[in-house]
Amino acid sequence: MRILSEAERIFSMDSIKKEIALWKEEDLEKDFQNYFASVNSRVVLVLLPATFLMGLTAYIIGILFEKYNIHDVGVPMLSCYIALCVLSVIFYFSLLYLAKRHSNNSQLILNIINIMVLVVDVWMLLIVNYSSSMLGSVIVYATTVSVVTQALYLSPRFSAVCIFGSMTVYGLMKIFDGEDSEFETDAILGIVIMSVLWYMVSYLRYYNRCRAVYNEKIIFAQNERLDDIINELKENEKKLSEANENLEKAYVTDRLTGVYNRWYWEKFVGVFAEDSIKNKTPVSAIMLDLDNFKQINDTYGHGMGDDCLVGVSQVIKNAVKDLDNTEVFRMGGEEFVIVCPVLDKAGVLTLANEILKEITNIKIPGLNTMLTASIGVHISNIQSEDDINLLITKADMEMYKAKTGGKNRISFSFT
Repeated sequence: MRILSEAERIFSMDSIKKEIALWKEEDLEKDFQNYFASVNSRVVLVLLPATFLMGLTAYIIGILFEKYNIHDVGVPMLSCYIALCVLSVIFYFSLLYLAKRHSNNSQLILNIINIMVLVVDVWMLLIVNYSSSMLGSVIVYATTVSVVTQALYLSPRFSAVCIFGSMTVYGLMKIFDGEDSEFETDAILGIVIMSVLWYMVSYLRYYNRCRAVYNEKIIFAQNERLDDIINELKENEKKLSEANENLEKAYVTDRLTGVYNRWYWEKFVGVFAEDSIKNKTPVSAIMLDLDNFKQINDTYGHGMGDDCLVGVSQVIKNAVKDLDNTEVFRMGGEEFVIVCPVLDKAGVLTLANEILKEITNIKIPGLNTMLTASIGVHISNIQSEDDINLLITKADMEMYKAKTGGKNRISFSFT
């Protein structure tokens, strides 16, 4: 019952109409046409050489039978096989040319194949007409038409024309010919039954292939959509990552000067101390305080003071940009700290002198005084996180020594 209900669903007109409407709605007609043209071309290009060889073999065997009087083949039969050989060669090179030169013209390729199928049908009619074996002719002809209509995935309409039309012509030929009328009834009845069965097989093959093409289209569209979704997710993930990085950077960076703020210093100390202890390298701390900054704010305003801080931070960043593992912090107000684990005593003093010199060269529109800074430097080995804070404290003490010693100078110590 399940098989019958499934067959009824497949062959019902409502089902067919729904499928046709669905295919038209999805604009798949061109896709079907291209697919069948491609499949049929490959099938035909393989079948035609085989057909040529079989026809040539049959012709040679027929000539030998005639020559040695083994069997009376007859000139019409031999002529049919010669025609088959010629036609198969013509169609083969025609399709080969179309496949190379006009591969996009699927309709032209399908038309050539349809013409070839009709020619084969006519050829089989001629073979049957000149054959002396009625039963053998029916079997050969019916089998050939079935193979052709099924192997090429012909549309149900064209398969119906090939199967029912050609077999009807064959049956009428034999009826009017008047041979073996008793056998004719059985033969025609068998032809009708086989025609229906072969048409159903042909329809099912075509129907299933159309469904496969439709499903491939859906899967392809779904895969494309899935790729778009994945790409969109990756893009959103990238944007989210960039936003998080910007947010984190904004959270740990001084908004005015662009260097790290005091909050990040608290996070930085532990990691930096661990690396310094592991590498057993001395660490240099440079504490810088802008001289007379309160006086600049009071005289020129806080906007001018902000310009001074930006200029000083830019000098510091330019001075340390090529140094590895060197970080700059604004600890508050006009105080900056530089932590550097890679320089020796001479290198640290050279860096401090360069920064001090460049600060005096800062030119700010509207500022009628030269900027100067007091710098304290301390170098020490780090054994714990507390040593980092002690290092900064000692650098701060050296900076105050520089301030009390006349400003615009460097005070230095190490342990």
